[in-house]
Amino acid sequence: LKKLLTATTSKFTILKNIPMKLHFLGLLALPLAAAAQQTPPAQPAAVAAADTTVYTNVDQPAEFPGGRQGLNLFLGNNLKYPEGAMRTGGGKVITRFIVEANGKLSNLHISQPARGDLNAEALRVVRAMPRWKPARLGGRAVRSWASLPLIFGPVVREELNDF
Repeated sequence: LKKLLTATTSKFTILKNIPMKLHFLGLLALPLAAAAQQTPPAQPAAVAAADTTVYTNVDQPAEFPGGRQGLNLFLGNNLKYPEGAMRTGGGKVITRFIVEANGKLSNLHISQPARGDLNAEALRVVRAMPRWKPARLGGRAVRSWASLPLIFGPVVREELNDF
């Protein structure tokens, strides 16, 4: 992942008379590593159904509907390159959020900011996402943390083949 991020940011090139395209890292919504898995206390079945623990270590991570391909399609159709960034260049924004057990996204924030206009667009597009397929632990849907990096920058068509 670090190699991919480094390779992507090193391709930030502005060339005259070449249309700017927005690129992003596809489905990198992976649960972040945790020092230890949180285990809910033993409770009666009725109370356990309302588990409020947010897991970082799960059997199956949360996923955008349609997987990587669905996420790429959604971002391609909905992510807008901010007008100010056309003149001054792009940047990388990393969003972090909770995927609830019902698939809704909550607690959305920027864990690695870029510029204000890029941060605002990243938040806008993540808020517009449909429900995700929630993470699974022990066969049941659970709340989990996820992270989604978005890289805003001009690229030439040939560079898109490297991804």
